[in-house]
Amino acid sequence: MSNRHEKGVNVQVLLRCRPFSNEELKNNAPQVVTCNEYQREVAVSQSIAGKQIDRVFTFDKVLLLLC
Repeated sequence: MSNRHEKGVNVQVLLRCRPFSNEELKNNAPQVVTCNEYQREVAVSQSIAGKQIDRVFTFDKVLLLLC
């Protein structure tokens, strides 16, 4: 079993974001995830029990797909 404090272990997290599909656009799906590749952040916006909850997560790399 590996020790999580072991030297030399480096995990990077990369997130790939895709644009809305034609079906999502057609159905006016709400945009709950916003990607910012320059700040390497992803913002998630949810409405739970009538309360708006926004959270921002930072990754090592964020890639936006253009197709």
